[in-house]
Amino acid sequence: MRYTDVKRIDTQLTEVVECDGCGMVYLNPRLARLVDNFTMNEAYLREHYLPYYQKIGILTPTLELDAAANDQFHQSALAEMQPYRELNRVLDVGCAIGLFLKAARADGWDCYGVEPSHALAEYGRLHLGLSITEGELGQAGFAQNSFDVITLWDVTEHLLDPKATYRLVYSLLRPGGLLLLRMPNWQSLARELLGPEWDMFVTDHFYYFTPDTLTLLMKQTGFIPKKVGADGLVPSELDAIVEKLGPDAAAEAVARLQGDTGNGRGSTLLAAAQKPRSRRDRMKMAGQLLRRGELSDLTAEARTYLRWFLADRRG
Repeated sequence: MRYTDVKRIDTQLTEVVECDGCGMVYLNPRLARLVDNFTMNEAYLREHYLPYYQKIGILTPTLELDAAANDQFHQSALAEMQPYRELNRVLDVGCAIGLFLKAARADGWDCYGVEPSHALAEYGRLHLGLSITEGELGQAGFAQNSFDVITLWDVTEHLLDPKATYRLVYSLLRPGGLLLLRMPNWQSLARELLGPEWDMFVTDHFYYFTPDTLTLLMKQTGFIPKKVGADGLVPSELDAIVEKLGPDAAAEAVARLQGDTGNGRGSTLLAAAQKPRSRRDRMKMAGQLLRRGELSDLTAEARTYLRWFLADRRG
């Protein structure tokens, strides 16, 4: 499958392609570095980011934080984090202005953020009083095994090398720590209905994941997947379906998603994975793969185990 004429992608001579072998979807040719990334600019913060959170009620018309609304918005993730609280440290990678970190701090966590955009990081430091390191994760200087939880909310699709970033995240999590993820779902019903007009087609989305390809990425980088699910339709997609296909088509799309829960066709992928706590965890996972006959995954797990074992010996 190829999308060669997507108006919202302005990188010259690129197209969105799907690998016939593994199902990975990516912007081709793959970029080696970011070029004029709009989401890094002050204009993105003022014209898109802040207005969106005003629209959904987390920021007031005067840009004050509605703490209760923000806490409610992140309640599910915070509840999922509770059993993993040992060091009491959470890191949000690509944290933007730090709305999730603000909710986590109110819940008692020691919070750290990394954000490549100067405009967003500075806003979070000045207006929300958060500890946000500006730059890339690899240059942030965090110690290995130093976080209970690491989150990547709407970040994976922006990574030039997701596998390298996930391996770095793995090294920063303590054994037994939790990885939480959110990203657009390539398998979504909205993408099927909207085609090239799907609003997740944007210049700085370099990879698109399905439940299967995300699960594979987590396994390849050493994690034990705990859950991968897909959630609903986002309001902008519902509006686009109404505009393109009419209100009846939009109502039918909502009914299809509600009537077949867990079918992986929702717009947003939500996933959780765990860093193994012990060698026994790794062996248990390998045994499960062997019993299910998932030999390719077993091979990948064997390679991951070897890297993990050698790193553990060096540590």
